[in-house]
Amino acid sequence: MADRYQIWTNGAIGGLVARGIGLPRPEPLRRYTPGGPLLDGVLSIGGVGHLSVRRLLALLKRVDLRLNVLLGDASSAQPAAYGSDTPEVDALLFDASGIESTADLAALYEFFHPQLRALRPCGRVVIIGSTRYGAAQRAIEGFMWSLGKELRRGATANLVRIDPALQADDLIPILTFLLSARSAYVSGQVLVIGPSDAVAGSGASAGRPAVVIGAARGIGAVITETLAREGLSVTCVDDPGQADTLPALTREVGAASPAHLGAYRELCAFPVSPVLPITYPHLTAFPMAMSLMTRRDFPFPVLGLVHIRNVIEQPRPISAAEPLTFHVSIASPYEHPRGSAFDVTADARNEFNEIVWHSVSTYLHRTGRSSSDRTSDPASLPPTWHLPPDLGRRYASISGDRNPIHLYPWTAKLFGFPRQIAHGMWTMARCLAALDATQSPSPLRASVDFRAPVPLPSDVTFTASPAEDDAAAATDFVLQASSTGRTHLTGRLDR
Repeated sequence: MADRYQIWTNGAIGGLVARGIGLPRPEPLRRYTPGGPLLDGVLSIGGVGHLSVRRLLALLKRVDLRLNVLLGDASSAQPAAYGSDTPEVDALLFDASGIESTADLAALYEFFHPQLRALRPCGRVVIIGSTRYGAAQRAIEGFMWSLGKELRRGATANLVRIDPALQADDLIPILTFLLSARSAYVSGQVLVIGPSDAVAGSGASAGRPAVVIGAARGIGAVITETLAREGLSVTCVDDPGQADTLPALTREVGAASPAHLGAYRELCAFPVSPVLPITYPHLTAFPMAMSLMTRRDFPFPVLGLVHIRNVIEQPRPISAAEPLTFHVSIASPYEHPRGSAFDVTADARNEFNEIVWHSVSTYLHRTGRSSSDRTSDPASLPPTWHLPPDLGRRYASISGDRNPIHLYPWTAKLFGFPRQIAHGMWTMARCLAALDATQSPSPLRASVDFRAPVPLPSDVTFTASPAEDDAAAATDFVLQASSTGRTHLTGRLDR
C-alpha cells in the first residue's frame, strides 16, 4: 500500500517544505517481502545469560537471516568493536537472562551505549530476560520501555522473558519474528515464553481459522494475504459495497486447510475423501454470519440463540482443493411459537460464479418454554453413540462457534440450560456421516429440525429408514435420547 503523504514528505521538494513548516516526516518502514530474507544486515550480539550465544547465532543463520555479525565474548557483554569507528548495525540482541543483581545491570549500559548511535533506521533491539522476576529483571523491563521511547526512525525495542529451562533452539521462532521486518509495528512489548510456548517455527498456525473484517481493501487485504500465506484458513468479510472486490480475494485463499479438514472429519466421523463433507462449508459461513449478528443494529443478543433448523443443498461434490466464494445474509425475523426466529442464508460459489453449496440456518430467540417430543418405547431403540462432556469444547475449537451454552455446565446455566449442550451442526454432521452422504456423486439435499437440545454428556440413538413418501433414494432419520426416547433431531436426506 502506498502512503502518499509519506512519499511526498520524504521526497526532495516535499521534504524541504515539511522541514520548513514543521510537518512530521514518517520514516519509510522496512517491510517484509514474500520470498525475501527476514533480515539482511548487521547483527551485534552479546550477553551475560545462560544461553549459548554462538549456538543462538548458528541457529539464526539457518532461518533466512542474512547476517554479518559483530560477535563479542559469549561470557561478557562486550561487542566486537567499540569507539568512534563503531560500525553501523541493523539489530542488537542481548542475552540478559543471567542478570541477577543490580550490579550486573552495568552490562546493559556497556553493550548498548556505544552502539545505539550506530543503529540504522528501522533497526531492531531485542533483550532476552528471565522469568525469575527479581529487582534486576524488573529494571531490565524499565530499561526496555525507556529505550523504546527514545528510539527514532522506525526502530523497535522488545523484551523476551524466558523460562530458565529453555535453550537457544526454543527461542528461534520469536527471535526470528522480532528481528525481522515482520515486526515493524511491534515495540515496547514484554513477551513471556515458557516451555509450553516453545514452537517448532513457521507453520505452527497452519490450519487454524481466522476471520478478517474489511478484507476487500487496504490493510485488511494485506492481512488476509499474509495469514493465507502462513497457512491459516481465512474467512473474508466486508460490506456489500465491496462485493466486486471481495470475491476475488476470497477465491485466492478459499481452499480448505488439510489439517483443519482432517480434524473436522475425525471429530464428526466422516471418512477420508478428496471431497468435502456436506456440512464442512458451514464452518466458513458461520463466522461471516456471526459478524452480522454482532452488529449494533441486530435486533437480538447473539448469546443464547438456539439453532433450530438447517437445510443444505449441494448440487455436486466439492473438491477439498476447490477455492470458494461465500455470501451470507440474514432475513427479517418472524414469529415462532417459542419466540422469534430468523433465517441465515449462505451460498458458496466456484470460480465460475456457480452456486455449489447453499444453506439456510434457522435460529431462535427464546421468549417461552419449549415442548419436548418423546417416544414410549426406548427399549426398542438400536445401538447408541456416547457423547462425552467435552464434545462442545472440541467442536468449538474447530468451528469457532464458542457459544457459552456448548462449553461448560456453569456457562450453559447462565442461559437457562441445566448443563452444556451439543452443537446442532455437529449432530447434523454426525448423522450425515452415518449415512455416508459425502460419497454420493449425485446432488444432495439435507434438512434437519432440531427438536430438543442434546445435553452433554449423554447417550443418543440414531435411526434411519426409507422416506415415507417413497421418494427415490430419500432417507428419513431421527436422533433420540437412549434413556428416555426424547427426540432431539429429525431429518431427511435426498440424493
